[in-house]
Amino acid sequence: TKLRTYDNKIIVIPNGNITSHSLVNVTSSGSRKLDISVSVSYESNIKQVKAVLEALMQNSEYCDKTKAMEVFVDEFLDNGMKICMRCFVKTEDYWKAKWELMEQMKEAFDENGIIIPYPHMDVSVKEHKNIE
Repeated sequence: TKLRTYDNKIIVIPNGNITSHSLVNVTSSGSRKLDISVSVSYESNIKQVKAVLEALMQNSEYCDKTKAMEVFVDEFLDNGMKICMRCFVKTEDYWKAKWELMEQMKEAFDENGIIIPYPHMDVSVKEHKNIE
């Protein structure tokens, strides 16, 4: 069996694999659920973060306003909180929607002083004096 991927690659699958395993088709429906996760610092105001992300989805031309849109705390990490935003988009707009929302998210976070944490390392250098 030959499958063509969304990025125009051909995948050849032996028929034995097709009959004994499941396949996932992400293009068969007219819409797809889009999940975007981001980490924010623990110092961030959670209500402000959620309001910013909800506004992004409400203002997006891609998010389907007739279906549920969600913003929620997904996980507590070592250096911040993982926040997820979820909406439905047309299947053909999936990647455009993701890329646009991610860019707008960064810009909105910058404008609102919301910090996206990244690993830091503090290095201290101690001077050793030779005592003679």
